Amino acid sequence: MPHYLIILLFVGIGSVFIPKNRMVYWWTSVTFFALIYSALSLMGYFGSSALTFDWQAIPNIPIAISFVPEYFGCCACLGVLILSFFAVYYNIIVKKEERPNTINGLVLLNCVFVISALLSPNYIQLLAAVGMSDVIVFSSINQLDAKKQYIYGNFFADFILLNTFALIFVQSDSIVISSFGNASKQWGHRDFIAIMLLLSIFIKSGLVMFHTAYQKMSSLNYNRLNFILYLTTPLMGAVVFENIKDIFVISDYSYPLLKIFSVLTVLSAFIGTLCVDNIKRKAVYLSMMFWGLIFMGYAWQISTFSPKFYILLLSAFLFNNSLMLIYKSASDEVLISRMGGFLQSLKFTFFINVISVILYVVTWWIYAQKSIPYAMVGLFVISITSAHVFSEVYLSQSKADEWVLARLKNPLFLLWLPIVFIFSVVLYIKSNDWQYIYGFAVFWMLLFIFHPLRKLSVLYQYDSLQKLDKVTWIYNFFILAPLRFFGRVLRLIVDFVFIERTLIASIKNAIRFAIFIFRKLHGNNIWGHLIFVLLGVVIVAIAYYKGVMQ
Repeated sequence: MPHYLIILLFVGIGSVFIPKNRMVYWWTSVTFFALIYSALSLMGYFGSSALTFDWQAIPNIPIAISFVPEYFGCCACLGVLILSFFAVYYNIIVKKEERPNTINGLVLLNCVFVISALLSPNYIQLLAAVGMSDVIVFSSINQLDAKKQYIYGNFFADFILLNTFALIFVQSDSIVISSFGNASKQWGHRDFIAIMLLLSIFIKSGLVMFHTAYQKMSSLNYNRLNFILYLTTPLMGAVVFENIKDIFVISDYSYPLLKIFSVLTVLSAFIGTLCVDNIKRKAVYLSMMFWGLIFMGYAWQISTFSPKFYILLLSAFLFNNSLMLIYKSASDEVLISRMGGFLQSLKFTFFINVISVILYVVTWWIYAQKSIPYAMVGLFVISITSAHVFSEVYLSQSKADEWVLARLKNPLFLLWLPIVFIFSVVLYIKSNDWQYIYGFAVFWMLLFIFHPLRKLSVLYQYDSLQKLDKVTWIYNFFILAPLRFFGRVLRLIVDFVFIERTLIASIKNAIRFAIFIFRKLHGNNIWGHLIFVLLGVVIVAIAYYKGVMQ
């Protein structure tokens, strides 16, 4: 049987290039078949899932492209496949995409590159997978400002990765990732290497100061947005960190820097989720909070890239998708300030939202239970933010217009079916801990009913606060403005003073002098004739010396 990655690759390419996006449902069934076949192949139903071949990309450096999953690698690949399955599912069911086959193809191609990064034995394969994932996301974004913001940051991150790995290769003479741990303590520039690699990972995963590109994507279709937030470069940043984590012990600055950025990311996302009005921007902040919590676990070395992570990742994806149920039920209204009082009409939607929160928290507890303080931090921020958002939608005073109120309806059952299904599976697995799940549900309902942060809703009225982008302002004020100032000064000094006044003026005077001399030489006078005769004598003398004497 063909290898599953080859099938995913060809089906993905075929989906992207189908003329005029025809055969949507037929080709979607082919897409689901490719994902299911790949999952069964990883589970060993069609023989070995290993694949290795040589890639002669660089002269004199043998590169083995290898896809040989061990137990944890197999679980990770299965997690990516399952998440890709649900991304395709929501893309087809919601029916908001003009070219659904194209997005489905990009989901499959991204799946191939994430699996390639997960199973990378060397950093050449890792770099190729990371770069191709950037191309997939760039192709998925159909909004110009978001495209520009995304590609600038990620091109810079890829440039850092490439040059840092080149520096590592010069010192270790090896491209094998597993060899880094033993040799890294002998490298030079250890602090520089560790900090540059962390900077690239922070940009990829959209941590604080590097999250603006994802905020710009809030105008995208919700399915595209959720796919990008949980299955592309933010996940790729975590994969890169997991692959090269042995390098970071060479610097005393690595983990303190990781702690600072992860905590600031969680705090910034927590505040942003409470303060912004747009529900899609809230979804971006909730994703940012998720990745901040994940990197907090890495910073304190509490959590690892275990199979539990992918269950949590799927739960976070479904929780963010449960927000989509709200604005779909409200005729695509995305502003929380124009909602309120929806509980009477959307009881079932509220029930699905509560299930998604419980699923998220249960899987979070499973993932983080090795450290109670760490687990409690995640429990606190998830509970507070979700209860605040849903209280604003369902319990606060109604601010919706007549059009929205008249058309309120619970969404199609196919939209909430994945949430109920995954919740049932997790509940069955954790059936012995039902009392803890019940206790959390009671705790969350108290937060939802009493709504302790209700006064923050006044912030929705301030347009300047809603449009404020602190990172862009910092970038413009502290980086772009000084660069523009020095650029203008250098332009005046170099262009006007040196080039125009000195260089060009000197060349002009030299040409003018040369023209004057040539005019005199070609004039009808005795001196011109004598100079040309003398010039001929000199040429004859040189020719005689070169040709006869030597």
